[in-house]
Amino acid sequence: MSDNAMTKHSRTDWDHLAQMDDAEIDQSDMPALTHTFFERARSYGPHQAGARLVLLAPDVAQAFPSAEAVNEALRLAIRMGNLQRRAAS
Repeated sequence: MSDNAMTKHSRTDWDHLAQMDDAEIDQSDMPALTHTFFERARSYGPHQAGARLVLLAPDVAQAFPSAEAVNEALRLAIRMGNLQRRAAS
């Protein structure tokens, strides 16, 4: 991939595409996304320094509406663990 690959102008009408339901998008000419694709993929989105990306099991993901909700639950679990350790010592 060349260094300027991300600077090429897209001919996609992104506003129109954003208004479409998934079922309306013609995916017939899209190649299958294989395991190899994801192994080679690079993420270019904004990331918080020190953040970790984790995959949640589907049943766990259903319980949380947002990343912040997951973080709040994990912070509570950390605090509870700290309290139990203090009580035991």
